[in-house]
Amino acid sequence: MKKVNNKGFAISTVIYGLSIMGIMVVAILMATMSQSRSNNNQLAKSIEEDLNRFSRIDASFIAKVGSDQLPVAQEYIVPESGWYKIELWGSNNGNNGGKGAYTKGIIELEEGEILNFYVGKNGSETDVRKVSGEYLDFDSYITRIMVAAGAGTDQYASGGTLNAYSKFMMSHGGYIKV
Repeated sequence: MKKVNNKGFAISTVIYGLSIMGIMVVAILMATMSQSRSNNNQLAKSIEEDLNRFSRIDASFIAKVGSDQLPVAQEYIVPESGWYKIELWGSNNGNNGGKGAYTKGIIELEEGEILNFYVGKNGSETDVRKVSGEYLDFDSYITRIMVAAGAGTDQYASGGTLNAYSKFMMSHGGYIKV
């Protein structure tokens, strides 16, 4: 009668056990990463809800499109320290042009702080800056805190990219004027 090889049995058992442990570790890591992403989304939503619920400030400012070729600064003086939600829309580009992009954000501002809104028209972007100045003034331009791209000239060229639209592009492109 032949003896059973105990060493071979032990080695295959160890390999099998390590394989199962490896699969379990990978499954645990994947579950943890999935839960973390879900938690981050829930946390962001919870923070926005809290900011909206506890905000003591109810201020509206609707900037107007100017009559000049380039947008001019429209000043908003923060009435009270707190969290503010800012929404911007880039301009469309006429009857046959695309729609401007939309963006929003929440920012903490101090009483007396000044925001400068530049409202785009004819396919140019709309932006908010900390420092006023001429539309293309570099010292003002670099203080932008939010930008909504304007639309391209084609009806399918909605705002949202930094590339100007051309008939050779397949994607929808916005238009950033510098």
